[in-house]
Amino acid sequence: MQEFWDKLGGVKPVPAAIPDTPQKVEKKLFRLSDSTGTLTLTEVKPVAKSSLKSEDAFILDAGDHVYVWIGLGASKEERSKGIAYATEYLYKNNRPKHLPITRVLEGGNNTAFLYALEN
Repeated sequence: MQEFWDKLGGVKPVPAAIPDTPQKVEKKLFRLSDSTGTLTLTEVKPVAKSSLKSEDAFILDAGDHVYVWIGLGASKEERSKGIAYATEYLYKNNRPKHLPITRVLEGGNNTAFLYALEN
């Protein structure tokens, strides 16, 4: 077996892997609303389930995932532009462009979204 490795140039030590260090990011919640006649994105505090309102859409930056929550009473424009605003948010705030963006409809809240919102 050693002869095989010698013909290939020998066995070289493998350097230790550098672990990925996750970027610590404060969770942020934004309301996407056209109640003023213009579609605007504004930060909402506190980041909690109680901050979600059925008449609008919301974008949650959970650090390692971005969620677009669509309220049952959200307008057609809020519903259709949520993902676009979430993508634009990643670019404008120097966030990793590979973060997953998930659309969540009110009443169909998934466990991951609720966990990200409350923890």
